[in-house]
Amino acid sequence: MFKLIGKIGCISLIVLIVFFYLAINRGGMDFRWLGNKTEEIGKYLKLKSNTVADKADTIHTKSADTKKIVETTVDQVKSKSKTVSETTSKLNETVSKD
Repeated sequence: MFKLIGKIGCISLIVLIVFFYLAINRGGMDFRWLGNKTEEIGKYLKLKSNTVADKADTIHTKSADTKKIVETTVDQVKSKSKTVSETTSKLNETVSKD
């Protein structure tokens, strides 16, 4: 456990030294480059998230339309099955009377 803590401490110390070296010696140019790249990535992600959101809205609209179609079809089938069962029961009554 102490070895792991020691390794983590050494790595964080090395990262801190590299950070200060780049900030002082090179005037922070690497950090500006990193900032520019993250800004480009942010714009790209925003564009893609808008595209995905539009597609999700389209899917939501289509699913709502499909739900309406299924509900009307189910209602039609239920109404026809009621009339079929009523007709069948009437036929059975007629046949049993004869």
